[in-house]
Amino acid sequence: MKQYLSPAVIAQIGSLDLVARMVVEGTLAGEHKSRFHGFNIEFSEHRQYFHGDELRHIDWKLFAKSDRYYVKQYEENTSLRANILLDCSRSMAYPEQAAGGLSKLEYARYLAAALAYLTLHQGDSVGVVTFSDRIRQRVVPRSTPNHLQRILAAIDGNEAADRTDFFRIFQEFSNHVKRRGLVIVLSDFFDDYDKIMQGVKFLKFLKHELILLQILTPQELEFPFEDYTQFVDMEDDSSLWLDPRIIRERYRGGMEQFIHRLGQECRFKKIDFATFRTDQPFELNLAKFLAIRAKRRI
Repeated sequence: MKQYLSPAVIAQIGSLDLVARMVVEGTLAGEHKSRFHGFNIEFSEHRQYFHGDELRHIDWKLFAKSDRYYVKQYEENTSLRANILLDCSRSMAYPEQAAGGLSKLEYARYLAAALAYLTLHQGDSVGVVTFSDRIRQRVVPRSTPNHLQRILAAIDGNEAADRTDFFRIFQEFSNHVKRRGLVIVLSDFFDDYDKIMQGVKFLKFLKHELILLQILTPQELEFPFEDYTQFVDMEDDSSLWLDPRIIRERYRGGMEQFIHRLGQECRFKKIDFATFRTDQPFELNLAKFLAIRAKRRI
């Protein structure tokens, strides 16, 4: 297993908390206040009313149907439950090792490991899901100290393969996870835009808080190629020979438009979104993102 969480990395980010404000509750998760009246209180079951119970807990709709008094009982959940969704599709393998530097998948693995560490460090539970066109592996959220090793094994155990299908993945994930929580998606988001947004609806319907972290290489952002080149789609193996100098400006404009549209829709839906470049230190990008996120939500 690779050492994603080196001492140098932990020294830089270990003091940070994974700042996560639940949309409904509106308080900082991780503070673990003793009493919540919004997101972290979930209805559990009914029980018969007894003398001395507070009248505000009586279910009056049920009384109207049954002519009997029943009290709503609630389950208190004071800790954050986070799920990290890691895209392991073939496009995430770019650039291949021969090109030097970190691939998008390697970069995303470091980020996933750091986020898992930070969540467990503040006493909350975290799980991980690896996916491409299907969910490959799922580690359910836990908060025990040895849980980090299970997460790292899942992160490290999946190589890039197959296509991305966000509509199917988000729908499948939403069917498995019934309790609301924080969902962090690490991907290049190279999929049909409408399919991505349709998938997001499944998660928003369940009141999850979403963070989308887009991971791109400098080559994908800047398109610096000069020579007549064969470009190969890593997910369907289709290829095209062309002179990159002819289409560079149009390519850059299209990429900027895609990122802007994705970010704009996320802001509209109250989803945190950021683009990370693989040539920038992941721990510094993460620290900057969390600092901005914390400032915006205080």
